[in-house]
Amino acid sequence: MEWMPHYKIFLLCRVDKMYRNVIKWEKHLMEDIKIRKTTIFIYLAMLCLGGSLCFAEAMPNDNKLNAEQRQFAEWTEDHFKDLLDMGRYAKFTQAQMDELEAQCIKDLHSKFYEKQCESVNTLAALGTDKASGPLLELAMDTSNKDNRVRWQAIRAIGMIGNDSQVGSLIHFVYHYNRNVRLWAEISLVRLTGQNFGSDWHAWGKWWQQQRGPNAFNAAQIQWTSDNSTKPNIAPAAGSINMIVQENVGLGDVKLNDARTNKASVRRILGEPESISKTSGDFELWSYREKYGIELGTASDQIKDIRLLENFGGKLSSGITLNSTMDEVYSVYGQPLGTRKVKTLSGGVPDKVYCTKGTDGKLRYYSQGITFWTNDNKIAWIHVSKL
Repeated sequence: MEWMPHYKIFLLCRVDKMYRNVIKWEKHLMEDIKIRKTTIFIYLAMLCLGGSLCFAEAMPNDNKLNAEQRQFAEWTEDHFKDLLDMGRYAKFTQAQMDELEAQCIKDLHSKFYEKQCESVNTLAALGTDKASGPLLELAMDTSNKDNRVRWQAIRAIGMIGNDSQVGSLIHFVYHYNRNVRLWAEISLVRLTGQNFGSDWHAWGKWWQQQRGPNAFNAAQIQWTSDNSTKPNIAPAAGSINMIVQENVGLGDVKLNDARTNKASVRRILGEPESISKTSGDFELWSYREKYGIELGTASDQIKDIRLLENFGGKLSSGITLNSTMDEVYSVYGQPLGTRKVKTLSGGVPDKVYCTKGTDGKLRYYSQGITFWTNDNKIAWIHVSKL
């Protein structure tokens, strides 16, 4: 069976979203010595020709997802692929796998956002039942946190396939964050084979009737984005009024202005919830939970401001995250045209509405405003200085 490690490397690379099932399938192959090598390679050849066959076996209930759930799952896997792709364990022994699992469970409590995300998605890849409890504990924490960690934990529980957390997962169906809500629905479908969509009452009633583990508690959890406690006035050193002025900034947080550096941002907004380093000296400072914004910094200046789905303020033009695209057009002008593109990464032409599937991107260059959309609704807004 000396060929088996090569098979494992190949299969892990080919089906990078289905690690748990691949590992379990490989164990089955190792145990069943009657399966011939030729059968394996025929199966692998079929995988090379198309991933749908693998997808159906790995997630048998995905055929019960509705259109919104399916599109959202595909969108997530596409936009966060680098974050979710944790298939680097082809040569690990079982002892190494066990050690990695223990370390990842420990790192779920890391104070660093990046370490938490890596640990969550590694546990999803390993696919062991032992991880589902700690992942649920991480997701259920009602304190302010980056909801990316929360929805990734919910996604991981669905991938692991242990239905012992269903009763608790139902409470995420009414969470204020759309990513959390939809991944709760998707994971519930994958774990149960049922689909009650966004009707958490129906989910709860059905699960109570099943008398399954982790019984559903009908008492509603008070999820909150803490919008009500967002201050209009920050510490004495500066102020923030939650109105973003095009080509200027957010209150005393100015774009491309030497008077606004990292130290002054800390005085005005407080310590960031997380700092992600990308290329060169560029950093992404997250104030996602407190203010609903992220700041891009480089050369000790603020280069851009990203207004996220829970941003409670508005642009100086009056446009908010809840505005329609027709309202955007009435303020900034109709697009000069539309264009389907292979990727929305990088630059796009001025005032041309570029789309990829259900996602879109529209830049108004002179105002320094870029609208990112999903299903023709504003998903988030990127603000920079001309």
